[in-house]
Amino acid sequence: MKSNVYTICYAVAVGALCAGLLTGAAEFTAPYREANQRADAMRNILAVLEVPIGPRAGAEELARVFERRVRQETLGPLTVYQLLGDDPDAEPELVAVDVVGPGLWGPIRGFVSLEPDWNTIRGVTFHDHQETPGLGAEISGEAFRSQFRGKRLLADDGTPGFRVVTSGAQGPLEVDGISGATITCDRVADLIRNLARQIAEERR
Repeated sequence: MKSNVYTICYAVAVGALCAGLLTGAAEFTAPYREANQRADAMRNILAVLEVPIGPRAGAEELARVFERRVRQETLGPLTVYQLLGDDPDAEPELVAVDVVGPGLWGPIRGFVSLEPDWNTIRGVTFHDHQETPGLGAEISGEAFRSQFRGKRLLADDGTPGFRVVTSGAQGPLEVDGISGATITCDRVADLIRNLARQIAEERR
């Protein structure tokens, strides 16, 4: 009986110690994780706005460039990042908005940059997702993302018309999907159409 009590107490003590160590480690590293997340967000925003940044640029350099070239505002529920030129009072050269929507296994997060007409896509990045490696995860690849350049959010009648098709994309509203990743591609299309609806509503 004493042996059983000792075993239980020992297991409880070890569990409590491990839990305490994990909690302490999480609290200690939290500021570093948050700083890395901010730096990653700035790098992706600058990339989609086509601001050149070296691959080894640190957090401080990213922050300096971001502060000089990007102005953050809100448009209804959207967070908007405006690319500034030499004259900060001039109209932005590009705008980027953050997007998020459900994917196959978890949220898909990214940024979409738009021309000053708020309708023509300049670039996209899907930097945070849990899609299947080798299939849906290819939405992060250049081959898929490069198709978005020059595409439009809205059809001629002003309705969200963007589509990801199986193959043979034609016109300014379609891009080719990824073989074997139909659900992920459908979710990406939903994400872009939802962005189009939000922008159309806020800019009326």
